[in-house]
Amino acid sequence: MKRAVVLLFAACLGVTGCSSGDDAYINLLRDALPGDAAVDQGAADRVNALLAAGRPALLAGVESREQVSVMALLAQRDGLTTWITPDDVSVSLQDGFLSASRGLTFDLMSSDTSQVRALVQSRRAGQAPRFHSYLDGENQTVTRSYVCTVAPSGRVEITVSGGAVRQADLVAETCVGFAETFENLYWLAPGQTTILQSRQYLSAGTGALQLARLR
Repeated sequence: MKRAVVLLFAACLGVTGCSSGDDAYINLLRDALPGDAAVDQGAADRVNALLAAGRPALLAGVESREQVSVMALLAQRDGLTTWITPDDVSVSLQDGFLSASRGLTFDLMSSDTSQVRALVQSRRAGQAPRFHSYLDGENQTVTRSYVCTVAPSGRVEITVSGGAVRQADLVAETCVGFAETFENLYWLAPGQTTILQSRQYLSAGTGALQLARLR
């Protein structure tokens, strides 16, 4: 499981062209979309413009579907960042931790990861709760709680954009809820709280997302 992010992103992260310029990002973004994807032209144009302007970019993948796309940074405030794809899917991250999604099956409407986040960022072992909010079959918001065990796994090597190899601190988070159990993985820059790559659970219907910083 701890190699999942590297495996899913190998086609991009292992190729220098993925970080060689704006055109490479845009071409990768186009190639990543399934042939029958309903691309929103307005959203696609906006993503292309953001990438061409040098905005930060993520490589994002839905693990269960083996689909990968580039996401461009749309907005940022107080550590909360929102990223979009050309087919108008968006995810929001609070200091790199998955906070919400829109446009995916079984979206995460919101989450509270503050206590887990403190443990992961400080590389401390321990237990903490997290809370996820979803829409039920009647379009009502329901909140699910999980008890999560955080366990630092030490310094490892990862492949980053352009095929370079760098060190990262790996931290695992195992969460248990009433009907779900899942594992999140975080690769953090040594001595920092910046998440370089991660595997983060979104919902039972979508599964986990894999995220990697491109620039």
